[in-house]
Amino acid sequence: MAGLAALLTLAALRSPAAPAAQVPDAVTRPGPAPGSVAVPITLTTPALARTVAVGDVVDIVSVSSTDDQATPTARVVARAVRVIDVPDQGGSFTSASTPVLVLEVPEGQAVGLIASSLTASLAVTIRHHSGSH
Repeated sequence: MAGLAALLTLAALRSPAAPAAQVPDAVTRPGPAPGSVAVPITLTTPALARTVAVGDVVDIVSVSSTDDQATPTARVVARAVRVIDVPDQGGSFTSASTPVLVLEVPEGQAVGLIASSLTASLAVTIRHHSGSH
């Protein structure tokens, strides 16, 4: 009898799973895939940001020069990353005059991309247009 009472007590303590809370639309926009992070970057000029759209796959090129270099140095710092927001084109992030892209970047590339964005100018090359232009 004591075992039955314990079983009934445990059953009474378990509540059915609560339904998932509704999430506002502003929060449910597509984000980065598992294993990736969203990284906002500032491009060199507004014209560069206008050439891409959400869904495009791009390479990000870091361009830097020093006083003793006649020719700037360029290197790809993020390869084949997906654009997940372009604030200039009605995206969810705002920016008055600074050309910003938000990219889905594999976690392993994120730190290098962020470091480059702080020390060099960034440009974009388009690998694949999403077709939204």
